[in-house]
Amino acid sequence: MRNVSGPSLFLCLLTLLSTITLTLNEVVATLRTVIATDEVNMVAEWRLYNRCSHGFVQLFLGNVNALGKGDNDCLTRFTVLKNDWDDSFMLQQVHSKRYLCFNSKFQLVPKSTPSYRCRFKERLQKSGYSKFESKWRHGHFIGFDKDGHPISSPNSTKSHCFQFTKLSAQPNGPIRDCPTAYRRRSHRFAVPQVNEIQSASIFGILKETFLSRILV
Repeated sequence: MRNVSGPSLFLCLLTLLSTITLTLNEVVATLRTVIATDEVNMVAEWRLYNRCSHGFVQLFLGNVNALGKGDNDCLTRFTVLKNDWDDSFMLQQVHSKRYLCFNSKFQLVPKSTPSYRCRFKERLQKSGYSKFESKWRHGHFIGFDKDGHPISSPNSTKSHCFQFTKLSAQPNGPIRDCPTAYRRRSHRFAVPQVNEIQSASIFGILKETFLSRILV
């Protein structure tokens, strides 16, 4: 039978303890999020402009990207939701009512139900730009590459890809001006009907987002 040396045993126990601690922290965070879901308050509406992609963060077709255009806020407006017991916040897309979240693989995804993976903290930079760190996993930030695809690597050398210009949107803006397909819970590859597309700018967003999804 193989004997385990003192240092090796200590490292094994330390790893096990760390894993148990992380699991307990996730359970507690999940319970607190579930309990506090009905207690969150809307504190602002933001549009987030990414320095790397030169576009706004948007949720559409089950996809998260930073290809949003300046003249279309139907896809790029986010409600900032906070509660009194925590300094983190959640970002909920105004029209689809979906949340910007990380999944278990640290990928940005839209979720219809909030969880501890949907909480972020703002890190204001000396340059004036904002970075948004995951409350679930420290060191992981919301970020996008030059093509608007999400990245979250904490070791990335392209720091500007995690920096945003935060623009205040008009709270409770005119939802009626947006196609209904942007507000309903649609299938991952659902496309609005032609008569719902009211302008060339919105059609351009639809085309870019759909193509980026199927060509990846």
